[in-house]
This record gives sequence, C-alpha cells and structure tokens, in this order.
Amino acid sequence: MSAREIKLSKTLPKDGLADFFAELSTWLSGQEAAEGLPKPGEVASLKLRVEDAGSNYTVKVKIKRTTETEAAQAESAPPPVLGYKTLKKKLRANMKSLAWYVSENRLPPGHELEGFLNHCLAMTKFPGKGEEYYAPFLATLEQLKAAVAAQDFDLITTALQQINRVKKECHAKYK
Repeated sequence: MSAREIKLSKTLPKDGLADFFAELSTWLSGQEAAEGLPKPGEVASLKLRVEDAGSNYTVKVKIKRTTETEAAQAESAPPPVLGYKTLKKKLRANMKSLAWYVSENRLPPGHELEGFLNHCLAMTKFPGKGEEYYAPFLATLEQLKAAVAAQDFDLITTALQQINRVKKECHAKYK
C-alpha cells in the first residue's frame, strides 16, 4: 500500500449498512469531515466492496488520494473547452443536482455550485445563441449566489426557477 492509499475494513450488522452509507454520503458531500480521511476533493478514486458474512456485512473501502503533482496540474490546467451541446447536457445535470439538494433542504456543496456557475458563464460566451438573454441570465445567477450565501432555501428555489425560466425562453427561440 502506497502513501496515497487508505484502506478501511468494517464489520457491520445487517441493519447498520444504511447508516454506513449515510455517513459516507455526508463525507463525500463535504458536509462533515471524517477523521483520518482526506477531503472529498483530494480523492482520486474510491472503491467500495460489501461482502455478506452471514449475520453481518464486511465493508472494505479503498481510497486513493490525488498526488500533489496531480492536484497542482488540475489547478493550473485551463478548463476544457466544451461544445455547446455538451455544455447544455452538463448544465441540465447540474440543475437537477442543485434542485435535488434544495428539495432535501440541504445547501449544495461548494464545488457543485461553483461548477454550475462556471458552466453557466461558459454558456454565455457562445455568439448567436441568445445574447439578449445573457444579461437577465447572469442577473439570476447573482440572485442564486446571494441566496446560497444567505442560506435561504425559499430564495434559492426562486432563483433556480428564474434561471430555468430564462433558459426556457432562450432555448425556445434558439434551438
């Protein structure tokens, strides 16, 4: 095992598996730091194996951290240039994710929101794809940022609805 790898093994009762996955989910969403585990952004890969051991489950987790070189390259590398259709698909997935967090009365993790905002900004760089909608769209993004900063779920919901409304108006005119 290298210095980059962390291996965990736990034996859980049959009814403890759901709690384990809930804890894992909380850690991966960045809401709570798990003792001895890296931050979710520092994880290069995560492998999970669950074995039925009769009255218990044996859960094995293998985590590989990013190396400092990989992390530095990721920070210094320019973001990939995405095509219009690819970007639309990513934004659709981002929007679903944000809506899910809000429906669960949870703030989206910072990296989720940042990714969504970056994709939105990239979308407004395409010429001939609805420039007249870019200003109101960017204004609604600012509303979303303010709502998240205020941790106001009603305002977040309203901002997401406004973003969706502007998007639909634009896409109805520019397909």
